[in-house]
Parts: sequence; C-alpha cells; structure tokens
Amino acid sequence: MADYIRMNPDNLSQSVLDKISLGVKNDPVLCCDAIEKGIDSTHADINMASFFKKVIVREISGVTVWALRADVKALILNAESLFDKHMRQFTGINPALMMPGNYARTLFEEKNEPVIVSLIPSTERKNLVCQLLSLFRFLRKIYRAKSPLDDYSDDVKQYKLNAIKMGQILLNDFSYVEWPNYLHKIIEHVQELIELESGPGSIAMFSGEGNEGGNNVFRYFRKNLSRKGDVLGGL
Repeated sequence: MADYIRMNPDNLSQSVLDKISLGVKNDPVLCCDAIEKGIDSTHADINMASFFKKVIVREISGVTVWALRADVKALILNAESLFDKHMRQFTGINPALMMPGNYARTLFEEKNEPVIVSLIPSTERKNLVCQLLSLFRFLRKIYRAKSPLDDYSDDVKQYKLNAIKMGQILLNDFSYVEWPNYLHKIIEHVQELIELESGPGSIAMFSGEGNEGGNNVFRYFRKNLSRKGDVLGGL
C-alpha cells in the first residue's frame, strides 16, 4: 500500500489516496529489503518457542482450538500449568518465569525431547510432535549458523525440502494451529536469503542478542554513571 501511494500509478488525486490509505504511511517504514530486515535468528527462536509450547499444551489438553476461548480456557491453562511443573521437575527450568528466547534453548535441545512430549497422552500425537521438533531443529541449525553455506553446505540444499515437510505435517495433522509470521518466514524465505548472491548469507548476523547485550550495558551506564561527576563523565 505504501509503495502504491508513493508511485500512484493510476494518477489518483491526493484526497482519493488519503481515503484509500486509511492511515497507512505514505512511505515505507523501512527503506531496505523487507525480507532481509524482517527476520532475525533471535526473534525466530522467541516466536517459535512460544508457538511450539502452545502446540504441546493443546496436545496435552486434547483441545484442538488455537484461541483461548472461554469454553476451553480452563483446560488449556490447566495443561500449561501441568507442563510448566513437569519441565521444572525434569529440566530444572521454570517456563512461567522465563522469557521465550531463553526458554527456546531448553525446548529445542534434542536431549529434552522425551521429557517435553511425555505428557501427551496419545502415542500417535506424541510421535507427530517429535517429527515437528526434529524437522525444526534441522532448520534452526541452519538459520542460527553464521556461515551456513560454509558450515552446512549440503544441509542448506535440503532446507526448503525439510521446511515444506514440516509445513505439510502442520497442515495435515495440526490443522487447528494458527501460523505465526515467523513460521512463514522460516519456511519460505530463509534458504533464499542464504543463497541470494547479493544477500546477507545468513540471518544469524541479524540476531537481536547483540542489541540486547548493548541495552544491558546502556542500562548500567544510565543507572550508575548518568549525571554523576563532571559533564564529560556523564556523557
């Protein structure tokens, strides 16, 4: 919409453009490639950890509804509480007190898979969740790599195939789930970003972990050094 308003290929008047835009900015917020700046490995982990936890909790509860509707809310919350206690008992982490990014490291470790799926009552559903986790670990290994073409050249060629396989399992066997934006990006765009000749070669370089680390330093300086001492020291 922003590009259409800017280019105005139909030579519409400004009043008509204002009417159809409905508050959309006249210029894109990001002037760079939306795909390149629209995904990074840190937020991929955060979003996918939240996604997989929702899937597992619903499989534990037997609820095939994604939204937290009033008629299934109690079942879902009880299953989530049970899962959190189970994870705390067997892995030593407390998901209820953790950010999804930190929680993802435990959720996606292969050694924790038996613990993660053990509360799912159906063996068939348990195996399907294990398939999803296995496929996603393969994809995650690629998108977390700083130089995937050097480190996993053969696996990169299989990335899209495994991504599509994961998507097909979700469509066929988990039709109740709602796909988050990052799931679409991981399936559709990571391999093309890695292999694009003029592209970044990896999405790991866009990781937000460096920014978060910088934020920690900035908060320390603001708390402990701001407005203390001379002007130069405060700056």
